[in-house]
Amino acid sequence: MSLLLKNCRFLVTQNPKRQVVEGADVLLEGNKVSKVSKVGKNLKGDETIDCSSSLVMPGLVNTHTHISMTKLRGVADDCVLEDFLEKTYKIDSKLTETDV
Repeated sequence: MSLLLKNCRFLVTQNPKRQVVEGADVLLEGNKVSKVSKVGKNLKGDETIDCSSSLVMPGLVNTHTHISMTKLRGVADDCVLEDFLEKTYKIDSKLTETDV
């Protein structure tokens, strides 16, 4: 399955210069960007979205989160910070990827 983001008004890249490109087409195949070109290069997708009035950018991903800590609610609520960290680190270090 491919998706063509046609005529992106602005495209925020992730190249080393973090360039913002005006007037680009972006072809997505699966969950990856497969091609980026200037408008008019005749890229084809199974589905096309007109992005002529849109900013296209990478998703905002929270790489620092404490969601896994919700499993530890109530474990050390009555402790000062140092004791809380000691207790929760012991439990947290044993959690598997599936647990999280």
